[in-house]
Amino acid sequence: MSNKRKSSTPVVSTSTALPHQPLTIGLDIGYGVVKAVTDEAVITFPSVAGHAREIKFRHQDITAKYPGEQIIDDEGDWFIGDLALAQIPQGELLRLRGRTANEATMGNAFRLRLAKVAIGKLLSGVRNRDVVHVRLATGLPCDHMRDSGNLKAALIGQHLIKTDACEVIANVVDVMVMPQPYGSIYARMLTTHGDLNPAHTAMRTGVCDVGTYTIDVALDENGEYIDAESGSVESGVFTAQERIASALERDYRQKMPYKVIEDVLRTGMFRASGEVVNYRHEVDRKSVV
Repeated sequence: MSNKRKSSTPVVSTSTALPHQPLTIGLDIGYGVVKAVTDEAVITFPSVAGHAREIKFRHQDITAKYPGEQIIDDEGDWFIGDLALAQIPQGELLRLRGRTANEATMGNAFRLRLAKVAIGKLLSGVRNRDVVHVRLATGLPCDHMRDSGNLKAALIGQHLIKTDACEVIANVVDVMVMPQPYGSIYARMLTTHGDLNPAHTAMRTGVCDVGTYTIDVALDENGEYIDAESGSVESGVFTAQERIASALERDYRQKMPYKVIEDVLRTGMFRASGEVVNYRHEVDRKSVV
């Protein structure tokens, strides 16, 4: 959409005529959290993974608490998201961190695994390797958009998704990769059918997206992406997480799990020896980046 003109074309373009209408999914594989949305559902989970371990006690109860977060692929059995945080030692967890020389291959393989889990969660209960056609709209940090071709190549095509909640073949027929904050701009500029939103009258629209490891700013002017005034900074929520982790270790003489740190950041409260400690002042102070 190079100009702000009225159109009935969806945000995600149609590339292949199929007998069944593809399922359109908005997918954000963030450094901290994976988010996926359709017309009917929203799912989120932490962007972490680890090689699956045998759970020797109350296996069914534990895995039922984290539906869809066990996946089998060509590299073995995996725990993903909250299940991985709960059951995998901290030193064995794999995360998306930064952009390295081999990010286009190793990083996108990790993104594909996280994408499979997200799609599997949305298709929970589908079995027998039924084929489901999918369109994806996803994103990358503004300064990493040059990697969009590799990400699109990793996601498009047929993928067997075998989790504890489904066994399905996702046929990804189309992938749109945009600067990460642009989804928010589209949400304001367009209706759910992809038409111009008459209530959106601004000529210039900017979004600042404070993510886990990057802060992204995108500017749209009358439907056109302004590259010179958009970009990414390698900073974000992780700086507050690290400072809170240091404060907790200082006060309680032990390293806290990631999930505890995230809960303290979100709620401002910390449970110590059965008592709830108000940590809001410390969180507010440590969250000033």
